[in-house]
Amino acid sequence: MSDIEVSIIGCGPAAMMIAHACDQHGVNFRLYGPGTPSFISGAQYLHSDVGVRYDGLRPETVRYRRIGTEAGYEAKIYGKLPENMQTSWSKFKEEVEAWPLIGIYQFLFSKFYDKISRIEVTLEQVLELGERTLTFNTAPLPALMPDATYEVERVAILNGHSTAPPMTIVYNGDPEEPWYRMSNLWSSQSIEYPHDFATDAFLTEDPNVTVVKKPLRTDAFIPNVILSGRYGRWEKGVLVDESYYQAIEAIRNAAP
Repeated sequence: MSDIEVSIIGCGPAAMMIAHACDQHGVNFRLYGPGTPSFISGAQYLHSDVGVRYDGLRPETVRYRRIGTEAGYEAKIYGKLPENMQTSWSKFKEEVEAWPLIGIYQFLFSKFYDKISRIEVTLEQVLELGERTLTFNTAPLPALMPDATYEVERVAILNGHSTAPPMTIVYNGDPEEPWYRMSNLWSSQSIEYPHDFATDAFLTEDPNVTVVKKPLRTDAFIPNVILSGRYGRWEKGVLVDESYYQAIEAIRNAAP
């Protein structure tokens, strides 16, 4: 497979999953992006073993706890989702095996740092790469195609705070409580609030708060380019490790 050339737009967690898949399969690749690591907040982890190994790495059990109802959870964040969408409330079992996203991402970012071309990529450059290489886009689509239609849900994430037990994610569908999700994973803590609360003083005055646009869907499309990752596809509910398996399938399909 060494004759395949892969271009990866972005250098966040999804991009590093693709780079890791290329490295495992002996495929030449190049990353294009700012060259600075992405900040990871909220209840995120890898849902499967993608074959990364370093000292101290081991899977843990993540426990899910739920307060209130799924309908209350949906109403708190979205109001009402379209019929073809659903929340993650019922997506996961009470206990799941998990791998530390932040640690694995930092390891892969350092490993592949010299493979990053530190540039701000334009749509024209992405199209050109797509014509001559197997190209994946993990960069946020609005940065490349600002005129497309994007549906988002804005949330406020308070980092460094949580009353959840270690290795636990709590979903909250109780309308009496303002937050909707709380997590404590590998000592990384966060509390997530609907965007309605982002203007409240206790959030706006806290430097640890990040306001995030969570993708729902878009009509954006880039010919000859594989859209990958939640922001690169601009799609709700996309897991980081999906990019790894997506890359393996694309590499195999591109092999002579």
